[in-house]
Amino acid sequence: MKIGWFFPSPLLHRLANKILLPYYNFDSFLPSVWIRCLQLIPELDKLGISSFFNQRKIDCDIAIFLRDFSTPIQAIINYQRANGAKIAIDLCTNPFDVTGLLMGRYGMTQEKSQAILAAIAKCDGILCASDFIAKRAQGYSPLVTHIPDSIDKIHYCHKKKVTLSESTRLCAIWAGVSSKAHHLEKVTALLTQHDIGLDVISDKRPTLSIPFRFTKWSYNSSPQTLLKGDIAISPRELTNLYDLGHSHFKIGVFMAQGIPALASPVPSYEQLIARTKGGIIANTTSDWSAALEELQSNRALLKELGDAAFSGMQQFSTEEIAGQYVEFFEALMGSRSAKSSQLSHKI
Repeated sequence: MKIGWFFPSPLLHRLANKILLPYYNFDSFLPSVWIRCLQLIPELDKLGISSFFNQRKIDCDIAIFLRDFSTPIQAIINYQRANGAKIAIDLCTNPFDVTGLLMGRYGMTQEKSQAILAAIAKCDGILCASDFIAKRAQGYSPLVTHIPDSIDKIHYCHKKKVTLSESTRLCAIWAGVSSKAHHLEKVTALLTQHDIGLDVISDKRPTLSIPFRFTKWSYNSSPQTLLKGDIAISPRELTNLYDLGHSHFKIGVFMAQGIPALASPVPSYEQLIARTKGGIIANTTSDWSAALEELQSNRALLKELGDAAFSGMQQFSTEEIAGQYVEFFEALMGSRSAKSSQLSHKI
């Protein structure tokens, strides 16, 4: 089966693609592109799925579009549809509810929503990064599937060693784009109150009201960098329908290496922690304070949650999730025979 993937790509990738040379620096792509496409390719290849990237006229069975729904992409959707390919739209954000730009200048604008909905109107199936988005997508396509973000256990292969001594200062850790770091202010005073340090991993150093240790994000070094923290925190002000649609990756990537999560009740976070028992959901400021105090004073609990997170995240490995993609592809194709192809991919 041949899959054509279409996504925003850096200039070096576009130039390399023209001369058939590989360019695979994940730091140059949007995180959602490598999470929901690039890291899957080796596993899909093992399952007999050939992948081709941003080749407008590729003769493929299924064309998948993610993150870019501009006018040129709409033309590619039309071309691939006319050429007989099944069209799939991958959603890692919620396009069904317009929020406008939120603090940090992210969110769903009217223009962006209209472009995504125009693509959805031409599609045969929708892939959703969260169950929340999948529920909103019902009725927009004959096939809507929630496939969660995967964790590449070959890359994120470490396990946190928990310090059981209560005299050792704990460190909370957060990773994300700097424009969303303002969410941390929800708990900065609590971290200071409980004498818990803070590590921030981001594209650039954000401005916060308390001291913290900053590490610039790098895909290659991230498995080791994530181990600097003892508790993965992800506070959010859940007052809009954009943030409610987030996937579980922000906490899942820490949990996969044995670092328990303490997070606001984003639906995907609630589902992941309920399924793995590898963290704590904090609904209120009091919940956050009580959880931080308990983890600070009960290192055995910290280890218990970390072990549960590590084992529970195995089901979300890229190897496991790739199988769910194949099931989606087969459902999308129905009884139609796939075009013959060699088991190879080009990037």
